[in-house]
Amino acid sequence: MRGVFCLLLLPGLMHGATTAPWTLDARTSRTALWVGDRFEYVVRVEYRPELEFVGEHLKKEELNLQPFEVLNAVTSTGTLPRGLKYFELRLELTTYAVNAPEIAIPPLTLFYFRQGKAQSKEDAPAEALHVPAFPMAVRNTVLDVSQGIRDAKPPLTLNRLAWLIPCILGFCGLAAIAIGAGRLAVAQIHSGFWKRKRAELTRKKSLSDSMQEIRRTPAGTPAELEKFYNKASEILRGLAAEKLGDGAGLTPQELKNELTAAGDSERHATELSELLAQCEMIRYAPDGLEQGHHRHSEFLRKFEALTERH
Repeated sequence: MRGVFCLLLLPGLMHGATTAPWTLDARTSRTALWVGDRFEYVVRVEYRPELEFVGEHLKKEELNLQPFEVLNAVTSTGTLPRGLKYFELRLELTTYAVNAPEIAIPPLTLFYFRQGKAQSKEDAPAEALHVPAFPMAVRNTVLDVSQGIRDAKPPLTLNRLAWLIPCILGFCGLAAIAIGAGRLAVAQIHSGFWKRKRAELTRKKSLSDSMQEIRRTPAGTPAELEKFYNKASEILRGLAAEKLGDGAGLTPQELKNELTAAGDSERHATELSELLAQCEMIRYAPDGLEQGHHRHSEFLRKFEALTERH
């Protein structure tokens, strides 16, 4: 909120003029403040061009506006439409007065010169424009304890039903949740869910153990190569058996066809059958162990990628 008032001087002060040659406006950035708050006080005069206001006496150090403290003081001038001019005083104020619900900014005096055609500024006498006091409301942060706490409320009377019924409903809700969870667990047990879950965990652990074992298996000698590819073939046929139930005795191509028919992806079935075919070639071809030695790194990379995606 802003407080605004305008003061138009009457004739007589202007040496017989019918209308005052200026308009005075004073306002504040707030109409009420707490002790210690900062606010702005603006005094603005709009006047005819033959007048000239001066602000040398309106410096911060020279203003006494007790009980307000002047934190900053700035004056400015400029031109307006229709040939008018303006003079503005901006003050930043605060107050530390306590126990004073209403105080006023003291009156100010502005000085100006009237320049006539045959009279210069140095010869013209100074005239005064009096700015009346500006009332302000101050809120005190120190409360009167004798009047009691303003937001205090009497204690509410407690009814047993007010807390007993919500407690009963809460216990009923917890019981319903427990019963539902128990029924779900029983249904899962009867459906073999936990049995399948345990079997899946066992399979994953077995596969992880086999992968750790095959990574540690050396492949520097023919005997080591044969052991490595025997173990790899066993793992690959075990992966196929998860889909088919039993894949023993099938050739790599037959395993691929059976896996695809069982719903396995074409890519996975192809990669598994190709790796299995490579194992068979290395184990049974006359120069298989020699080829296995040269292609070992590539085989191990593809083998690990297949088992990680499984």
